[in-house]
Amino acid sequence: MDEQHGIQQTKEALIFGVSLAMAVDEATQDGFSWTDIFKMVPALTKLPAAIEGIEEVPTELSDLSEAERTELIKEIENLEFVSEYSEAIAHQSLRVAVELGKLIAVIREAKKFQEAEE
Repeated sequence: MDEQHGIQQTKEALIFGVSLAMAVDEATQDGFSWTDIFKMVPALTKLPAAIEGIEEVPTELSDLSEAERTELIKEIENLEFVSEYSEAIAHQSLRVAVELGKLIAVIREAKKFQEAEE
């Protein structure tokens, strides 16, 4: 039997990604001005939790059960985005989260390499 890893980090990344995308969409509805940055603050407060364990997201997704998949879709719907697009939004947000995790890992590795060179 495969070990389940849970989906906590995935949920945090999903919530951040969708919250930020929704905030950016709202902020740019009538053109973007510097005051629109304040519309993004609630989403940005979720960033630390989202990136804290971002490297665990691919592992969590590798053994995603149907119940966990449904739970992630419900998280989208809890963000007041209930529609036939909920699953597509969850899927795209997770793709972004995984790529963000990879980018953070590369940046951390580059910093280590740079520090070792100094």
